[in-house]
Amino acid sequence: MSDSDLVPSDRDGDQRTFGPSAANKEALESLVRQGYFNTSIRAFEAAAMLALRKGLDPSTAPPSTGTMWNRGSVNLAILEFLGWYMPTDAPVRLFAQLGNAGTAYISEKVHTGGYDLSAIFELPEIELG
Repeated sequence: MSDSDLVPSDRDGDQRTFGPSAANKEALESLVRQGYFNTSIRAFEAAAMLALRKGLDPSTAPPSTGTMWNRGSVNLAILEFLGWYMPTDAPVRLFAQLGNAGTAYISEKVHTGGYDLSAIFELPEIELG
């Protein structure tokens, strides 16, 4: 097997496990409890993509406080996209930082009363009918 056969999450030097910060874990669990996401990893993925969209700096993300998931839990398409969009040999590490930055952003909105996911994610309103 050559390096070109490896998916981004299999490269040496990248994280194998990761998790949210302590404060972010609570926010993710709340999003799942309220039915916005089926699992906390899916909420974390959405938060990572929100961080990209908002231009949040992943280096300012609160640090992880333990392990909650392994890199195989992440949608492979997201890791491949990150490896392409922000060339890196550590897409899982970047994903974890973006996820924590995005979740911190969501958590801040929740705590300040701006808790409308459509507004947080800037989703367009679609009229059906």
